[in-house]
Amino acid sequence: MATGIGQTWVAQRPSPAETGAGALAFDIPAQPLDQALEAYATATGQSVLYDSHLTEGRVSRPLRGHFTSLDALDAMIDGSGLKVRYTSAKALVLVRADSPAPAVQADARALQRYRGLLQARVAEAFCANPRLSAGDRRIALRLWVGAQGSIERADLLDTTGDVDVDVAVVASLRGLPLGQPLPAGAAQPFTMLIMPRSSGQAWRCPQPAARGATGRNLS
Repeated sequence: MATGIGQTWVAQRPSPAETGAGALAFDIPAQPLDQALEAYATATGQSVLYDSHLTEGRVSRPLRGHFTSLDALDAMIDGSGLKVRYTSAKALVLVRADSPAPAVQADARALQRYRGLLQARVAEAFCANPRLSAGDRRIALRLWVGAQGSIERADLLDTTGDVDVDVAVVASLRGLPLGQPLPAGAAQPFTMLIMPRSSGQAWRCPQPAARGATGRNLS
């Protein structure tokens, strides 16, 4: 299950070494920004998170040539009124250019471990649900975790295109226990993007026909 997860307060730009990417070849024409971002995510494996209303009426700049993944995104959204906020080396959030960057408060290592825990629990919940385990939908989420370590609120940033799947996503996550309390000072919400199998990204649930009776096997 390919996911991008983070919190929108982490503003420091990661280095190319952290993203694991050198210069890549791009040929993405100018088009509605949400479509360009999908093409970018497929080409780079980077997760780009955004509220759908931010891209309404916006058009990307054409992107042709060789760029690092981070420089490519900056070039694509140049002049759009949006900017990139780096939530981790592999997860990015688009916000308004005038949006302030909140101060970092939580311990970085503790928060990184907690992101991994949250990602694993969400994967388990989705793999246990027949509507979600097939991995045929792009799912973008914001998650709020209670102090005791359960997901108190789960909001879709955009519809998956199937109302039943939308309902299943929220129902499977609301109240989900993570097993550890939220790190002190952690800013919320967490953001997560789960790419479908068709994107070419790894998917942690087995193929539906290979799942065991419980549906909880993770690869």
